[in-house]
Amino acid sequence: RFIEHMGLYGDTVDTTTRTVADHSLLGRFISFTILNGDIHGPHHLHAKVPQSNLPAALEIDLREGALTSTSVYSNYWLATKAM
Repeated sequence: RFIEHMGLYGDTVDTTTRTVADHSLLGRFISFTILNGDIHGPHHLHAKVPQSNLPAALEIDLREGALTSTSVYSNYWLATKAM
């Protein structure tokens, strides 16, 4: 979980995590194999939510403002570049 936290400083989930929401076939496969661990902001905001529900939690968090789009990346390459 280096990409999701490395180099981030802050005091909120939004400022201390990176979430990767890659909707490509490869991205969804990677997400599946790591139990949606790339959906990291919602993982911290809702620790009791089952991993299978994290994609839905991400959509809700973005809509309600719990996370901002600046902490969500469309693929791991962009998240890595942001480190």
